[in-house]
Amino acid sequence: MAYSLKMFDSKPGVIVVNSTGYASIVTHSHDFVEMGFVTDGQGMGLVEGKYAKLGTGDMFVIADKTVSHSIQPIEGGGEMKLVNVIFPFEYFDLDWSLFQPLAVVPLDKIPYGREILNELQKEYAEKLPYGETRMKSLANLLLTGYLRFVTGRRSASRSGKAAQKLQTAGYIEKAVKYIHENYDRPITVDDVANECGLCKAYLQRIFKKEASTTIKEYIIKYRIEQSCKLLLSTDFSVSMIAEMVGFFNLKYFYLKFKQIVGDSPRNYKTVQEGYGK
Repeated sequence: MAYSLKMFDSKPGVIVVNSTGYASIVTHSHDFVEMGFVTDGQGMGLVEGKYAKLGTGDMFVIADKTVSHSIQPIEGGGEMKLVNVIFPFEYFDLDWSLFQPLAVVPLDKIPYGREILNELQKEYAEKLPYGETRMKSLANLLLTGYLRFVTGRRSASRSGKAAQKLQTAGYIEKAVKYIHENYDRPITVDDVANECGLCKAYLQRIFKKEASTTIKEYIIKYRIEQSCKLLLSTDFSVSMIAEMVGFFNLKYFYLKFKQIVGDSPRNYKTVQEGYGK
């Protein structure tokens, strides 16, 4: 069962709560934003059946009224200590959908993160003039620092994936070009891999993924395709054509031709020439 917590009435817009142990062990949701900071120990943040590990120095943000979450202990994690900073959604003009509840950010990744949190706790405790204004500024620094780290990491990940995809496409293009230029020779998968400067296993894996066929199958299909062109454009014998496209075993050529084209080389030539009349 999940419980719904309401934002309690308080004069300051930012509230800082220190807790020891697992005060959030009960699954709950709430209508306010919660920034959580683990100051000691380890645990597990559970959100809608998924989890993220939490350790000393970690920061998380719950900014979704609909999600149910809790913090659970882990074996050997010690007693967890948390600082929770809470405030209404309308306190800041931010896109709250960017805050993913399972995105955990080390506070050290936010410039002056620890110092800002300490100042925020101090302002809340001392309640000096203009304290609320200062707390709002400090909370905003933590939020935007968190966002910058999370969205920057996503952008870097997307850029890295795009670069990798482009590199993979280059390898496939190089492999295909080599096959097209050398299909008439007894080339092997090792030869193609060496041309690309890759280990055979890696090239085979990316080729299969991108081209939906193996390198060996691609070589055979390309050779059969070229043999079909020669059958229709020349009067060379089948055995000569087989050698011209890289098949040096005539029986094997007949076998692969039948599998791919669905007919024998001679029948294919006869039928296709009949269509042309």
